[in-house]
Amino acid sequence: MEQTISQLFEIEKKANQIIDRASDEKTRLHDEREKDIKQMEESINISTSKKLKALQEKADADLANETKTIIQNCEKHLLDLEEINQKKYNLLVNQIFEHITRT
Repeated sequence: MEQTISQLFEIEKKANQIIDRASDEKTRLHDEREKDIKQMEESINISTSKKLKALQEKADADLANETKTIIQNCEKHLLDLEEINQKKYNLLVNQIFEHITRT
């Protein structure tokens, strides 16, 4: 009977050691996974930041080009309007002059 109790005690002691090692391993694995997740999140954040920066730079460049094109088109239209205005002005001056000289 005493031998059986002693064996049961040894079995319980070994079971507790196994449980303790399993708990330690679980904690170690959990900490390792947490570290891996943090590294992955940091890597994703860095990658996302780089992509966003590149997209922002491209959008800025596209906007600058579009603005330049619009300004150039507006300047051309203004020159065209000034030319049309000058032609109409000259035509009106000539018409007025002809009217005055006829009368």
